[in-house]
Amino acid sequence: MPETRYGYVVDKQGCPIFKNSFYPIVQHIDEDGKMTDAPEGYVLKDSERLVVCDVSVPNAMLKPRWDGTKWTETATPEEVEAARPKPPPPPPADAGAMSFVVLAEMGEVDDVTITRNARLFGVWDEYWTGEVGRIAVDPDDQKVYAKIEGPYRTPQPQSQPGKDPAQWRLVGDPNAAITKWSRPIGATDAYPAGAVVTHEGKKWTNTYGDGNVWMPGAHGWDGA
Repeated sequence: MPETRYGYVVDKQGCPIFKNSFYPIVQHIDEDGKMTDAPEGYVLKDSERLVVCDVSVPNAMLKPRWDGTKWTETATPEEVEAARPKPPPPPPADAGAMSFVVLAEMGEVDDVTITRNARLFGVWDEYWTGEVGRIAVDPDDQKVYAKIEGPYRTPQPQSQPGKDPAQWRLVGDPNAAITKWSRPIGATDAYPAGAVVTHEGKKWTNTYGDGNVWMPGAHGWDGA
């Protein structure tokens, strides 16, 4: 059984009539009694012609044109680059941070620790449609909020955290001068060098350096 051939229908300029749409080639007898190639299921117009070819060549082009002997790309380099599929975003650089967010939104992390790590959460915008439990930072007051069960049965994208207490619970203000110490889960949320916290009625400064997971009074903190 002969191999099926394919072809493109092009106009007078050699441009495909239908981009990325080619036809199986069939043979029929023309008015002169000669056997000729024809696109299956399509009748050529007077201004059109059939190009029997390796269709993978024009398929790989943005604006292919048949010059009579070969296919050429007529799109500009800028057009080709703009149409090039964009690579997927890289995975999060810090898998620990991603795990922290998941735990926080499951209710497994206390508010103080969440607030201290506000940088790990997304900033709310008008397209935000997160579910109950999701955490976001308000772009205006920079405070951290958690989505709670509200009076609406459907998501309210326009509900801004700092302006809708029926839909959002205030978790904390990361810009507060001093926050209460909370036990870090791990390296992701450990205290950086110079961090200042309160614990058991005293103010403490981290003298250990980056990655301090110790409790103030035990090691690595200077108490005032």
